[in-house]
Amino acid sequence: RASFVPLSTVLPPLHELLRWAEQYQVDFAVKLGGAPAKLDVALHGVFYAVMQGCLYLLCYKNAALSKPEVAHERDLLGVLVGRIVAGRLNPLKFCQDAVLIEFERLGLVPRCADIVAANEGTAVDSRDVHGGDNRLDDFFPFDPLLLKVSSGYVDPLYQIWAPRPRHSERESRLSETASDTSDVVARSLQDMSLTPGGHT
Repeated sequence: RASFVPLSTVLPPLHELLRWAEQYQVDFAVKLGGAPAKLDVALHGVFYAVMQGCLYLLCYKNAALSKPEVAHERDLLGVLVGRIVAGRLNPLKFCQDAVLIEFERLGLVPRCADIVAANEGTAVDSRDVHGGDNRLDDFFPFDPLLLKVSSGYVDPLYQIWAPRPRHSERESRLSETASDTSDVVARSLQDMSLTPGGHT
């Protein structure tokens, strides 16, 4: 979310996280053999959180990744992410809708819409193996600092969420039934905050 961080700094850790996620899923598939995968955030929470974080990052850095000079890098990312999201742990099933809607619109993974459609019929347990809610928390600790005085120092360095122009975006399958998708996505990607009310 720091506006001054160049893509050349962002990409190496992003690749490292994605490579870890891919290997985690491969290793898990080997352990499973032919058994079905249990989609559970208590068992695979780090994997699901890493993947949601990577998709979130790709949404924010899409403008930089859309430049012609990094087209090859974008294609490589699309292939890598595509392999992971099509895997047996099905990370898109646990992504927050706001992140998933915007990621699907990027068109980075051609099969994304098919996976999202298939997930509509994929049932997961409502409780994880420890009895908690079987879903990812929607709390993003790197979202806006709203302290009135302190934010004056942070705002010039902070990349706010800027929705893509409607005429150029691909519609997400998830957004087709949303009454005001742009507002929903904007609120979810931008407005969640750490800052307690009334503080400066």
